[in-house]
Amino acid sequence: MVIVVMLLAGAFWAGTLVKAPSEAALNNAQQSVPVTFPVSMKVVDKQLALKGVVVQGQATAVNPLASPAAGSPAAGRPVVTKPGPGAGTEVTPGSFLGAIGGRPIFLLPDYVPFYRDLEIGDAGDDVAQLQKALREMGFNAVTATGKFDSVSRDAVKQIYKGDGLEPPDKPGFRWQDFWQIPGNKGVVTSSAVQASLINDTTPLVVIQTAPNVIVARASVVDADALIVGDKVRISIGGQSIESDVLSVGAFTEKVGPAGEGPGKDVTISVPREGSVWLTPEKVVSVQRTAVPEPKLAVPLVAIQHDAVGSFIEIELLGTATQEAPRFQRIEVYY
Repeated sequence: MVIVVMLLAGAFWAGTLVKAPSEAALNNAQQSVPVTFPVSMKVVDKQLALKGVVVQGQATAVNPLASPAAGSPAAGRPVVTKPGPGAGTEVTPGSFLGAIGGRPIFLLPDYVPFYRDLEIGDAGDDVAQLQKALREMGFNAVTATGKFDSVSRDAVKQIYKGDGLEPPDKPGFRWQDFWQIPGNKGVVTSSAVQASLINDTTPLVVIQTAPNVIVARASVVDADALIVGDKVRISIGGQSIESDVLSVGAFTEKVGPAGEGPGKDVTISVPREGSVWLTPEKVVSVQRTAVPEPKLAVPLVAIQHDAVGSFIEIELLGTATQEAPRFQRIEVYY
């Protein structure tokens, strides 16, 4: 009897060690089998290629009211009696801008608060700033005392004589003969010819006070790959020139300068030399000159997705257990 019981118990124990084929397959199917992919060094950046438009810089029209000397032939008539500098001429403080009704117009720094005629002995902050400007224009004998003296008067007279004009006997400084522009310097883009009548549509001269730039609309991905100072190549037809990125703007949904969709505007400088073909409103191509460097890369099939977002998992070497290796999650952003 005891032997029978022992045989039955042994048979039962042996039966527990044997699993049906279907049960073994089910258990294997429920086990997670890690699939890994190699990491390699590859060039994953695409070559930057944008479309840009040449945008003209800010310009200022010099359109003073003509105030010729009483009794002159042109009294009351705003006619150009001496043209100013031609297009392409750079102007700075002291430059002659032209004459209307026999009265010349000169450029003066924008920090001088001139509002009155000055005679020897007049004093004030406006005088001190005028004297400072005269010194910066090369009249080193002038001292910024805040009191208009004979040295200051003689310096003002030299501004007229330097352009072959006769300065007024009085006052020592005639404020209506001077004009100011933003930034104190610029390049003339147009100049009224002699005998032109100055009005709202015909200024004495137009001065561009900010340089032309190229504006290109880039996708967020392309824009984020650029930084200020990056070198790019501008080209159109058979002409090309290297330039620099000046700024990368904020995201906008407005239509781009060349009709592009939402993105970020990249502003690029127009070189002063060798860029006469880059005229306003020209559409150009923009490419980055630097060759993208190889980076760590994984195949796209290695990227996983869940409710949180996209990610990859890297195996932490040396941390595997008998059950399974350990992984670290790394988020992937597009």
